[in-house]
Formats: sequence, structure tokens, C-alpha cells
Amino acid sequence: MHEIRNPLATISLALEHIKTLEQLPPGGRKRADLAGAEVTRLERLLADILVYAKPLTLERSAVDLVGLVEETVAAESVEAAEFQVRSAPCPAVAADTDRLRQVLINLLRNARQASPAGSPVSIRCEPLGTDRVEVEIANQGEPIPEEKLERVFEPFFTSKGGGTGLGLAIVRRIVSAHGGEITLESDEKSGTRAKLRLPIMADASDADRDQAAVEAG
Repeated sequence: MHEIRNPLATISLALEHIKTLEQLPPGGRKRADLAGAEVTRLERLLADILVYAKPLTLERSAVDLVGLVEETVAAESVEAAEFQVRSAPCPAVAADTDRLRQVLINLLRNARQASPAGSPVSIRCEPLGTDRVEVEIANQGEPIPEEKLERVFEPFFTSKGGGTGLGLAIVRRIVSAHGGEITLESDEKSGTRAKLRLPIMADASDADRDQAAVEAG
């Protein structure tokens, strides 16, 4: 990937130099800005490809999922009313905290971008049966058409301008490595709901087997 990253860095530096030239006409400056934005987009795509393609290793520990959700929401909040969290006491999950935070950040940002102005994103955390914990992140934005809903976890599929199409694919890969599952539901009545389900600590051995299968694949 250095064969791609190094030329992109060279192009970026050249564009920054071009924009400092006094004799550069306004049209040339605009083209340089557009080219710079494309370089940034390619750098972001490259970073996502590296995350998606490289072997996924997890550093597991006992994670309080409710606490991690609340910490992530607090870090992502710009306004106090942006998110509404409703949680019940949940058993710990065996998870990689940083990887799981990456999943939550992606889901929260997607939900916030899709939410209408003044409509908060709702987050619910609760035990699911006796062996799982579920986090639901919901927004009341326009529903996702069924033909797109079926493809949202496919690599490089995106309906957002400037998106890489790898965010949700990476989310699913991380969740699967934990022995969990991620689903997305969307309709006119209830909006869009991302549901993340993870095994509780007692089922960590099952998650380890699932991770081994992911790495072997």
C-alpha cells in the first residue's frame, strides 16, 4: 500500500504548493481545491481498505457495554439532546474495547446523519435472553429502501456522497469476530434501527471459535 500512499502524499504536497502561487488564476485555485479533496477521499478509502483487508485480532477483556455506550455517546455528542440513552443493567461481554468503540462510533454517526433536525437518536441497551446483550440505535429519518437495505453491509456499497462504502462492512466484520451479529431494519413507522447483539462473558469461548473461523476465512 506504500506504492499508493506515498504518491498520494506527494500529490497533496504539490497541490498545497500550487495554491500558494500568487499568479494562480481563480479557476486554477478551484481545481487545486477539488483535486485536494479527491486526494483526501482516496486517503480515507485506502485507510478503510487496510482496516477491512488486514487480519483482525482482538484483545479481549470484560467490557461493561452499557458504560462503553454511554462514554461513546458523551464523546460524540455536540448538543445535549442529540442522543437519548435508555439502559438496563447488563452482564459484561468479552470484547476488544477499542474495536467495539469503533463499531459504536460508526453506528452513532450514521444515525445522527440520517436524523431529521430536532429528532434525537435513541439508544437502548438491555439483556437479550440469558446469553446475549443487545444495543439498538434508532433514528426517525427517511426509511432505507428495501433494495438498498439488503446491500448495506456489502463492501463498497454506499448511498452517501463521499462515502467509501466500507464503514458498515468493517462494522459487520468486527461484530462477527466477537461472535455477535448486526442487523439493520427500516420502515416508515419506526424509522431505521441498527441492532447489535453480543454474547455475554460466559459465552466468550463461542466467540473465540467464531473469531478463529473469521481469521481462517
